[in-house]
Amino acid sequence: MDRGRSGTPNPEVDLTQPISFRMLLLPVGQTTASSPVSITTQPANQIAHPNDDVMLSISASGTGTLVYQWYKNGVAIPSANSSTYDIPSAQASDVASYTVTVSGDPPSCAATSQAAVLGLASGPATTNVFQNRVMTLAVTKPVSVSATYQWSKSTDNGANYTPIDGATNATYSQFVDLPDDGTLFRITLNLASGSITADTTLHVVADMTVPILVSAGAYDPLHIGIVYNERMDFQDHVGGAGDAGLYIAYPDVGDPITVASVIPRTNTLAGDLGQSAVLVTGIVMPPGHYILVAYDFADLAGNESGNLVDGATGIADFTLQSLTPVDVGIAGTNGAGVYNAGAILLGTLGINPFSGTNGGLDVVANGWDIWNGNDGFHFDVARAISGNFDLKVRVQTLVGADQWSKAGLMVRGSTNANSRWMNIIVTPTTSPSTSKGLYAAPRKPAPAPGPALRSSLNVT
Repeated sequence: MDRGRSGTPNPEVDLTQPISFRMLLLPVGQTTASSPVSITTQPANQIAHPNDDVMLSISASGTGTLVYQWYKNGVAIPSANSSTYDIPSAQASDVASYTVTVSGDPPSCAATSQAAVLGLASGPATTNVFQNRVMTLAVTKPVSVSATYQWSKSTDNGANYTPIDGATNATYSQFVDLPDDGTLFRITLNLASGSITADTTLHVVADMTVPILVSAGAYDPLHIGIVYNERMDFQDHVGGAGDAGLYIAYPDVGDPITVASVIPRTNTLAGDLGQSAVLVTGIVMPPGHYILVAYDFADLAGNESGNLVDGATGIADFTLQSLTPVDVGIAGTNGAGVYNAGAILLGTLGINPFSGTNGGLDVVANGWDIWNGNDGFHFDVARAISGNFDLKVRVQTLVGADQWSKAGLMVRGSTNANSRWMNIIVTPTTSPSTSKGLYAAPRKPAPAPGPALRSSLNVT
């Protein structure tokens, strides 16, 4: 203790520890400081709709003329020097954390506000969705801000909101029908500084348009995959898209192929929203080109179409691919050289139906090891090709079992384990690979005899 001076003793100072202190420097002749700047009203968190006029404001007090400077994600905003900051038409680029510093006459210290979070809803305050279509709502927040989500809805003009079970992500989707018209949907964003909300009113537009058969395809001789442009009435009755007698496949040469049954695919695979089905043929289809005619069908709103009504809406052509699934490796659940066929989601039938584009295939597969000496995976559409060829693949989703998960296009010298191959691979952003996202790679060694593999892969 300081015992050499009078007054209240000061605690001993440990000079081995960091020391912090504050010093106030006053002009010559001035013996008291100016009144410190005080923020009396903080800027508020908000969720805006696109093109909304957003106003951020602050109230402060202090000595002399107050000077303001607004910041967006810590960067000073040019000419934003008043107690309010106006964003006249909110866009995705405006989603950020905003702060403002306020300073008064010297030598008072400047004050910095709390951060105001600006989020953005995905659509206008009133969103129009066609009957029997999918409504998707979303909200965006600043990446650096932690938050949780809860979607709710009200069917009494906003008097009461009921949380939607499981709707705790940044997006929410559901099918809508005419009774949903006028429903209010609310997103609640729970931040550390409090909760903010935004409401969207749903307006359901009656479906008055006829459905269209978009595509058909087959890669085995007993099944035809079909896709419509909207959700369908797949019931087995006249006018229902599930009436097998209303489908006939006409080959370029030979007798017509009738359909024995229709199996709808509803929410079987990601992105499949009740628009597609598998036609089970009554007899084996010979290889070749076919014209599929759907004579009569209706969507969920009862709009009827087909070849009997309008020939342009009920015809699609396809070529039977005659592809055979191939398993490479050892059947099992995990381990080098193992493929887990039981984990592959194939839908109602053990095939992968065609996509909404003629000639396209929805392929679902998995594997354990396609990188080192032991391969283990399931080829759903394996086909031997010689010479030059063109093939396009779109990776719709990649469920990352771990950081090494991958999906894409592979060209192999053979289906033998450790065969030469080249591929274009998509990996998760968490992959330890130096080439995260999209990259091409070869496996050149070939311990076993096999054909040479000389290829160039062009990524577009």
